[in-house]
Amino acid sequence: MHKKIPSIGPIMLTQLDNGASARVAELKGGRQFVGRLEAMGIVPGTTITKSSSSIMKGPVVLKKGSTQIAIGYAMAQRIMVEQNKPNP
Repeated sequence: MHKKIPSIGPIMLTQLDNGASARVAELKGGRQFVGRLEAMGIVPGTTITKSSSSIMKGPVVLKKGSTQIAIGYAMAQRIMVEQNKPNP
């Protein structure tokens, strides 16, 4: 009998734990949405850290390098990330 290994794919940024780092996999939105994030330096392949998020769908604070960025909950839901594997 084969064990089924759960596949770990991209998740919404809102699902990432506070303090966890992840690589941006996909931006789910139109040109204006993607352009706004590109202006902040958030593009596919970028590594970001979720610093904090508010209760009740409030803003999400990200860290990209030494810069902190606050974005709305709805925007964060459309950023798909792949969580970085912890070092053993």
